[in-house]
Amino acid sequence: MMGAMARSRGGMHGSRVRERALGRAGGLLVVLALVGCTADAPPSRVDREEVALRVTTVHGDQQLSDAQRAEVEGAVGEVLSHYLVGGFLGDYPRERFVQAFDDFTPRAAALATRDITVLTAARVGDATEVTPRRLDARLSLLVRDGVVIGATAFVDVDLEAVMPGGETQDVTLDGRLMLQEQRGRWSVYGFDVANDDGAPAEGTG
Repeated sequence: MMGAMARSRGGMHGSRVRERALGRAGGLLVVLALVGCTADAPPSRVDREEVALRVTTVHGDQQLSDAQRAEVEGAVGEVLSHYLVGGFLGDYPRERFVQAFDDFTPRAAALATRDITVLTAARVGDATEVTPRRLDARLSLLVRDGVVIGATAFVDVDLEAVMPGGETQDVTLDGRLMLQEQRGRWSVYGFDVANDDGAPAEGTG
């Protein structure tokens, strides 16, 4: 299902995405298999971690068949997967996080780059390790004439960063990402989120 979710992404060396359906009640579980994933340089070592991103539709799918809902969850899950890998996961320490916005519209990407320390883990870029604890996305779908044309993903991201001195730091992101589908491609056109420090970031374009 959703073979497009396994397609190669530029700037994520050796990363793979595998998925399996959990049924209507459970939504979609996307397992991100990260192999030496860094955009800064070719990986000098191979690390593997499996992270479960749970994508669940909570509103707006009344007109959809199970197959339609699963297709939307897969397509949106692909966009969210790329954002999370580029913005939060992979090898540390690292410097580049802007690739997280590859699936944002140009205007939204420009706005997100200005708030990159809120929308990514750039604030802990010197960490020695970042471990995910929870990656959840609840979808509210916008359906017109039986076709899904938009979605709001309410994200709950919770990670732990190990800093150079050995101390740990929480890395969280809560809020919503607004997505649209145009010409068969989903993209993020807006966001309204906050991180563990309570710093907000908001923009549409």
